[in-house]
Amino acid sequence: MKIIFKKFLEEEINLNAVITLPDGMFKNTSQQKAIILITKKGQTKLPNQVFLAQVPSHKNKEGYANFIEEFKKWLSEKVVSLMNK
Repeated sequence: MKIIFKKFLEEEINLNAVITLPDGMFKNTSQQKAIILITKKGQTKLPNQVFLAQVPSHKNKEGYANFIEEFKKWLSEKVVSLMNK
């Protein structure tokens, strides 16, 4: 099963972003989650670079605001790059 999944990842998708959610969002660290954004290979809508980030705690207002700004910047650069293709 691992080989099939690895082949699928390599041949069928493009990784666009990995965003981990705050540590304190879940009671148990083993329940920690991440958001993974992918697109199907062959699509022309691809970011220039993969977005990697950890969402700070909502209690860290400055860190959270910085995360939102960085994500918006990444999205806007992605949209601009799509228009230029």
